[in-house]
Amino acid sequence: MRSHRLFRRLRRIHITRGRVRMLMVLLFPLLGIGMYLHYLHASIHGVPPGYTGSPYDGVTCATMGCHTGTVQHVTGLIQTDVPPLGYNPADTYNITLSISRPNTSIFGFQVTAGDDFFPQGRFLITDNTEMQYALSEEYVTHRPAGTSGNNERTWQMQWVAPDYPIISPIAIYVSMVAGTFLVDEESFMSYLPLQLNQSMPGPVAGSEQPEVYPNPFTHRIVVRWPDANDPVLSMVLYNAAGNRVYATETLTRQGNEYIVDTGLLSSGVYYLQVTSTKRSFRQKLLNVNL
Repeated sequence: MRSHRLFRRLRRIHITRGRVRMLMVLLFPLLGIGMYLHYLHASIHGVPPGYTGSPYDGVTCATMGCHTGTVQHVTGLIQTDVPPLGYNPADTYNITLSISRPNTSIFGFQVTAGDDFFPQGRFLITDNTEMQYALSEEYVTHRPAGTSGNNERTWQMQWVAPDYPIISPIAIYVSMVAGTFLVDEESFMSYLPLQLNQSMPGPVAGSEQPEVYPNPFTHRIVVRWPDANDPVLSMVLYNAAGNRVYATETLTRQGNEYIVDTGLLSSGVYYLQVTSTKRSFRQKLLNVNL
């Protein structure tokens, strides 16, 4: 009798385990479909900021999780009406993004403009039904209504140049994806350099530059500003992740030098942004404060 009861218990356990295995076999494909739909939803509804392939982003849409394959670096994806002499600070310019690929019907993009360290200027969206800001006006991406096309797709927007002359070079960076319902995708990246109009009045690239020392630094930074008629308004320090860690509008000045106390900062790479009445200056720095 006891052996018979034991046999029935073992049989129940065997059946239960079999049902569990069958349930797992059924659920895993559904889980995979759910993950695919999640990525599909995220891609169709736009891209979070930071996937343009710019120097400060470092990655493109092909590395965000829902797109795969090698990114193709191409030209001709970006057109603008910035004149050959260059852009003027605070002026607004038209930007056109376009892509043409055979046997494609779904497209996506993200665009930004900036120097080697940070976005510069801001974008104005001309069609809110097809495009949207990616968290801020420094990035623009698509909406679902702006993803369909017959082998080609175009988006148009505007870019407002920085209010102050930026000494470091600026470029427009775009990352695009083309495919058929996110199948057989191709990923592309392109950039278009922009130059500052050097015929405009005021300090421009090539004029006497500010000096930041020491670099590497420990407990303080000294900024030697060359133009006494162009006072510094603010200084901001960003860490390597782009987070603002120090900002001041009350500066200690000794002659043509400004002193920034950095004793509380940990060691690592930082980016200093100095803004005056006429321009904005950026410098990469290394803190070796132990």
